Amino acid sequence: MFGVHRKIKAWEQAGLISADQAVSLTDFERNRQKGRFAGGLMGLSLFAILIGVLMVIGANWNDIPDAAKLLVHAALNIGAAAAVWRFHVQGKEPWREGAVLVLAGLTLTFMALVGQIYHLNGGAGGLLALWLIVISPFMVIYGRTMLTAIPWVLAFLGSIPVIMEQYLGDLPDIWILFYGLGVALWLPLAMCADGFTRTFRAFRPVWAFVVMRAGFILLTLTGVLATMLWYADRAKELGTIARDSGMEYGTAYMVAVCVPLIALAGMAVHYALYNTRVDDKPFYRATLGYCALCVVSLLLPFLIPSPESSFMAGLTFIAFWIGAGWYGHLTGAMRLVSLSVTLIGIRIYIIFLEAFAGLMTTGFGLIIAGLAMLGMIWGLRRANRYVRALSHTHGGQS
Repeated sequence: MFGVHRKIKAWEQAGLISADQAVSLTDFERNRQKGRFAGGLMGLSLFAILIGVLMVIGANWNDIPDAAKLLVHAALNIGAAAAVWRFHVQGKEPWREGAVLVLAGLTLTFMALVGQIYHLNGGAGGLLALWLIVISPFMVIYGRTMLTAIPWVLAFLGSIPVIMEQYLGDLPDIWILFYGLGVALWLPLAMCADGFTRTFRAFRPVWAFVVMRAGFILLTLTGVLATMLWYADRAKELGTIARDSGMEYGTAYMVAVCVPLIALAGMAVHYALYNTRVDDKPFYRATLGYCALCVVSLLLPFLIPSPESSFMAGLTFIAFWIGAGWYGHLTGAMRLVSLSVTLIGIRIYIIFLEAFAGLMTTGFGLIIAGLAMLGMIWGLRRANRYVRALSHTHGGQS
């Protein structure tokens, strides 16, 4: 609330809104955020109760008949579903959200219980896939806040590696690489696109925001981790993967490169179709450019399969965060600007350590490193303040 209040005051002082409008906006934000603390505590309490019940049952598990396990668990699921419906009718949002979470957890444990009792030959990946198919529509329909949106997104993302391990683990290494790169790149792009769709944002605005934010975070992680590929000899690694998969090096190279190329082609088509239809064209173009930056960051190490290079790793890392900081500047995301400046400074310091590792073993080297770090911090703070001032000036002029 402090950040919103500060912005409202700045708008009022700049003459963008009147004093009455400032009071109305402050009251609106205060009422909108009311109940979040209680809702968070409610979720933690229900989670603690659920874990406690599971621990008590687990301590006496072998002594409970199978039929009793199924009947009691089924009764708990029915009770949780009834609670969701009752709280929904009564308009008790925090209680409904908590009940939805409890039902989702009970559904997963009930499926696991059925598999254990009847000795079904399924793996964890199949269990999680079935659970997501069953529970996702229910959570989207009755879940309205971050109390359900964030756990579902985390569960969805956490289930993907388990599902891929079960169903793709026996494929040749080259196809595992293909699907791994595809999920790491195409899934975040799809989540970003889904979060921007008008239908999703009108139906579940909080869920759309969480999905979009998670997509951007994953895409950023993909772009950052791609800069670490320069520390490996990609040509040698691809040659090993191709040999183990029984194919030529050129084929393996094309399999790896086509993943980001398809993503770039998809973004180009998206731009051609939607550039004239979006409401905020500058924001759309900046966002599409940031997505392209992440894709190119993954493409370059495979496009240039040269021997390992710490210099290229540091250079591409700094270039990536310069682009990310510029995107934050264009869109007003000052946290991203601050994060970019900080990470660039840390990466420059790491380059210094890599270049003068031998010197750092002496006391004289430690003194130089300390002075360099102090100077760097001073410079970064000045740069950060300058970018913030420039952003505020640009926003005031527009």
